[in-house]
Amino acid sequence: MAVSFKGQAGPTMATPLGKRPLELDGSTGSSSDQPVRKAARTIDVEDRMAVLHDIRDSLRSLASSGPLTKAHADVLGAIGVQVSLLRDAFTREQERIRNRPVSEAMLVRTADVHADGSSVWHEVILPPEMFDRIIGYLTPKEMGRVVCFSRAWKAAVDANAHARIRELGLELEHRQRLTMRLLSTLEEQMKRAPSLLAAPRGAGLQTLYDSFVDFEPCVLRRHLDQIVPLIPDHPRAWQVLKYSRPSAEWLAQHVDLLVSEVVAPKNEDDDDDVWQELAADAAIGLFIELPQAMIEANVARVLSVLDRQTPQDALEISTYLIVHALKDLSPAVLARLPGLRERLQPLLARTEHGIGEMASEILYLAKAMM
Repeated sequence: MAVSFKGQAGPTMATPLGKRPLELDGSTGSSSDQPVRKAARTIDVEDRMAVLHDIRDSLRSLASSGPLTKAHADVLGAIGVQVSLLRDAFTREQERIRNRPVSEAMLVRTADVHADGSSVWHEVILPPEMFDRIIGYLTPKEMGRVVCFSRAWKAAVDANAHARIRELGLELEHRQRLTMRLLSTLEEQMKRAPSLLAAPRGAGLQTLYDSFVDFEPCVLRRHLDQIVPLIPDHPRAWQVLKYSRPSAEWLAQHVDLLVSEVVAPKNEDDDDDVWQELAADAAIGLFIELPQAMIEANVARVLSVLDRQTPQDALEISTYLIVHALKDLSPAVLARLPGLRERLQPLLARTEHGIGEMASEILYLAKAMM
């Protein structure tokens, strides 16, 4: 680069088209030797996206133009710092939006317009009790709409939705998220359940159980006391009990009901034999959900299920569930079970689902305590 001394036309630099004066940020005729810094241009909100796109495209074209050298390290470092600062500013702004108070004023669009035709927005602040009263008149579908309006409405909708669930006497599943669609489903099912349970018995029972299978478990649990009396009318009621996922406390109070169904004799000539097998499997599945102390106290009452398994028949679900429950018992409890060896001996040679290995392990533990 050729530089002229003071008194000449000014400093020049080489360019692809020859030499041109090196223009500083101030006038070249100024008496001051210090360049004048230009004022930073303020970027409008609408222009920020365009600037970011320009920077991205410029860096992309630069990357494809050829390799960079160590001479560019300082500039790349400065660019990285500025990008990091922009990311930090963006993160702070997002955090501010998430943590702003729910009582923050809302902007409501009015019917008035500005001279340029844009809408006029009016600032409105509602007290919390007004939110509660308004939402109390809304359906779940309407609540799903207003929840998108502001954080204040979302907080009020969430509180009202959980209050409605408590009024219905329902308890959601663990980690089940309450959405407006779920709330609508729960309210609709709670309205249908009493009429279904009050329907005449007989042929209508099949329709009743077909409907209940699609119900949410928490709704079924709310009506367990009305479902249990239906068990003698149709074995499929056990499927409904299984779908309801009753609590361990409820199962402990109905342990005799579970045991009686597990050990009940099955009539192979009955047209409902398939449903009876499913009912027994459901009862055993609920039995193993009992508290461990209850299982240990009552497992001897259900061991007769193993007598139904013959070496020629396919492995029954009930047999597998009982053996799996025995595997989790302590050796002292296993040693006290009457006829355990005689019942498990035919299973030692079976390989389905590892039941032979489980039976061998159970007998080993029981023998260690004898």
